[in-house]
Amino acid sequence: MHGVGGDAPPRRVWKGAMAHLKSVDPMMRKLIERQGSKSPSIVLIDDPFEALVRSILHQSVRAEQSTVRVEKLKALCGGKFPRPSQIVTLALGRLRGIGLSENQARAIYELARDVAARKIDLGGLGKLGDAEVMDQLQNLRGVGEWSAQMFLVFHLGRPDVWMPGDTSLRNAVAAVYKLKSTPTPREIEDLSKKWRPWRSAAAWYIWKGGGGFTPGLH
Repeated sequence: MHGVGGDAPPRRVWKGAMAHLKSVDPMMRKLIERQGSKSPSIVLIDDPFEALVRSILHQSVRAEQSTVRVEKLKALCGGKFPRPSQIVTLALGRLRGIGLSENQARAIYELARDVAARKIDLGGLGKLGDAEVMDQLQNLRGVGEWSAQMFLVFHLGRPDVWMPGDTSLRNAVAAVYKLKSTPTPREIEDLSKKWRPWRSAAAWYIWKGGGGFTPGLH
């Protein structure tokens, strides 16, 4: 659900990121200049339930596969992204049928059930710091570190989220920095320290420069 009543989806522009990243890292400066020296701008998913479900749908698959999952889920519920009340009417087998594992299907079903019953307040997470949001989300079934990080970036628009466990990001870092091998999660965590407090923005530039696309859950 992007916007209300046909409005354009919300965007987050990290205006202070470009100058900082260019000032602390010569390689990042070159990367940004090759991309036209534009500030990172991402489309946010304004509904927290949708954002978290999309992060689960995107787990452990290529971007094109995750897009198919999203479209199949929408097809099960009349063509629009489903609300929690719609998902709880589906049998787990139908969720499995869109390509989910047993754990992912149960995770989405249980999330929908608990949100519908108001046992979980995803909307209130925006009041918390990054670490607190991560802790709260990772207590939910099927929501690991990566899914929680995606929620922070693509729903809350947090500017300093880094995803060292993301293979596509590590591959993009290797391409941008012309490394002989893909860096380990610890190595790209160390590399990212100088980019604080704009590591989400750094990932945006690196993904575009090293992977040819901008990441998202859409």
